[in-house]
Amino acid sequence: MKKVFRNEDNKLVVLNTKYDEQLYNAPENPPNTGTRYITGKDLYVHVTKNDKQEYYYLYCWSMWQGVESRIEVISKEDATQFLISRVGDYWGFPDNADVETLKKYNINIIEEEA
Repeated sequence: MKKVFRNEDNKLVVLNTKYDEQLYNAPENPPNTGTRYITGKDLYVHVTKNDKQEYYYLYCWSMWQGVESRIEVISKEDATQFLISRVGDYWGFPDNADVETLKKYNINIIEEEA
């Protein structure tokens, strides 16, 4: 899915779930096996080509017929809070590969600060 918008500098930004890096993948379950995990939110980050600015966004999806998917741009702080709320969500998220990917964007959600 794609979304095009103008950033604060009035430049076009093209978000694309096919090419942008996925930071969180919500669990999915086909509708014919039950109603759990048939909607979800995946988190992506887009890094612009020229100025390397990061844009975080949620890809909100549903397997329900007639429900359209959408992209919602969020701040890095909101992305971090979203990830914190998902720690331990399923299959041990985040695993070591997830942690390494998040560190690339300076998101350290499982390092204790207290």
